[in-house]
Amino acid sequence: MSKLHRVHDGDFGSVSVLELTGELVPHVHSSVNLSFWLAGAPAPLSLNGRAIGHDAETAAVINAFVPHCLKVESAAQTHTLSFYLDPDWLAHHLPAGTPAGFTDLKLPISPALRDELQALADMLINESCDPYEIDCAILVFLKRALAACQVEDAEAAIRERRAKDFRLRKAVALMRENMSRGLDMEEVARAAGLSRPHLFSLFRDQLDLTPGVFWNSLRLEEAVNQMRASEDNLTSIASSLGFTAQCNFTRFFRQHTGVTPSDYRGALPGGPEIRHARGRHWAGCADSAFQTV
Repeated sequence: MSKLHRVHDGDFGSVSVLELTGELVPHVHSSVNLSFWLAGAPAPLSLNGRAIGHDAETAAVINAFVPHCLKVESAAQTHTLSFYLDPDWLAHHLPAGTPAGFTDLKLPISPALRDELQALADMLINESCDPYEIDCAILVFLKRALAACQVEDAEAAIRERRAKDFRLRKAVALMRENMSRGLDMEEVARAAGLSRPHLFSLFRDQLDLTPGVFWNSLRLEEAVNQMRASEDNLTSIASSLGFTAQCNFTRFFRQHTGVTPSDYRGALPGGPEIRHARGRHWAGCADSAFQTV
């Protein structure tokens, strides 16, 4: 059974310590995901169908909206520490000369950095540790970790973003406006002036993912935002996102995060007033990222 030990928020974004059993389905984030393997069973991480570093010697750095999945060996368990870095914060803290795009980037872990990683994980798990002390440790760690980044494919990482088709932007807007109900991709395509195959082709060519994976990322981040910003019960949140049954929402959430919605909410920091402020920040981060498509 997977267990989320802690979710900690800060100006940098968010970080979580997770004990994972099983696998995470292909998914994307609106933030840059920096994932470290801590201990336990091997946990191969696949980015667009290609294995990337995720072990004692290499961390995985995944750009926003890049599909990836993770699988743990049967009946085994792995421990991970994952950062979800706010794009605005990241833009101001990149090492000199580092490209703005992190797709296909891997981060080598020196023995010293691994010691710092383990110390940080211990601090996060320790409920009595001062949040401000954790913030300081995180900032020091991220500064050193980002400085260790090495570009695996510099040309791909720094290439300019292609102009997005206005019909694709219309399809994305329709998805965002209708998260309270199930959407048929045929309906989305028709409203955007496309055929269903053309819609899938645009998503693949311009975003390197399918409409379904993108739609799920919208609903997942909205679920997290609602859990952070309100005390609404999970049944109400599930209904607001178009799930006809709580069990369907729970299964969806577990497939994408490794834990149930109730476990995730239990690991969030502070009371509802603290989470509300952070929830607004996450919503703004997602809005900014989605407007680029």
